[in-house]
Amino acid sequence: MNAKGNKPNSTSFKKGSIPWNKGTKGIMKSNSGTFKKGMKVIFTDTHRKKLRDKAKKRKYTKEEKERLSELRIGTKHSDETKEKIRQSHLGEKSHLWQGGKSFEIYPRAFNSILKEKIRKRDNYTCQECSIHQNKLKQKLSIHHIDYDKKNNEENNLISLCRNCHQKTNFNQKDWTNHFKEKI
Repeated sequence: MNAKGNKPNSTSFKKGSIPWNKGTKGIMKSNSGTFKKGMKVIFTDTHRKKLRDKAKKRKYTKEEKERLSELRIGTKHSDETKEKIRQSHLGEKSHLWQGGKSFEIYPRAFNSILKEKIRKRDNYTCQECSIHQNKLKQKLSIHHIDYDKKNNEENNLISLCRNCHQKTNFNQKDWTNHFKEKI
């Protein structure tokens, strides 16, 4: 048992209580002016600049340079390695693969006349975020609610801005249900 009467290693956090580390941001010094173990220190911009300048001036030995280069994040890959990585994620190997669905062509019925008709029906506003086409300075995209390119019925099409249309690429079942409820 500790001073508070709690068992060691037990979770005594209760909903609504203040976390132990609340308000620990900023430079924290004790009255003696020394830092204590466990205190979080946030450096000022001038202090960071001094540290950076000091690090730039430092001369590293060959061994230190090699060790640092091994630890460095974001190492560059050779062109050959990049190509191998690219090939390993193509087509069916990709986690985004949907059975070649993106290669299907749109039918002739899905043309500019139909798209404009849907935009007009939706008052030239995105049906998700309600932004008007004039504010975007580009035409709204037309989205197939059931994700079937061949189903061009008006009740399966909806106007979306590019940003909202991009969001619909993920969780397709959820978006389908969401738009069906809207219409």
